Amino acid sequence: RFDCDAVVLAPAIVPREDTDAVGKLFKVPLNQDRFFLEAHMKLRPVDFSTDGVFVCGMAHSPKTVEESIAQAHAAAARATTILSKDEIERRSRRSWTPTAMVARTASIRARSMR
Repeated sequence: RFDCDAVVLAPAIVPREDTDAVGKLFKVPLNQDRFFLEAHMKLRPVDFSTDGVFVCGMAHSPKTVEESIAQAHAAAARATTILSKDEIERRSRRSWTPTAMVARTASIRARSMR
């Protein structure tokens, strides 16, 4: 028997088993706990070091629903700044339209799920 004011039960939060594969696919680093690591904690909290790839929610680290929603809003806003442009210049000097970028990302993701 314990004398206490409250007992809180919380399950362990662990990253998915395929986190390493997703990290390699999108060229994004993981921290020591295998959660995705942002480019800079204070200056770019939803950006990865890979341009155009953003993180939010529990893929980043264990957090509350409110924190996940706030981070999702920030990631969507960052993505909108890229997708609102008429053309996107890649480092290889080949231009892409935002629609082509989304379609390419979707096809890469579909292939990785197989």
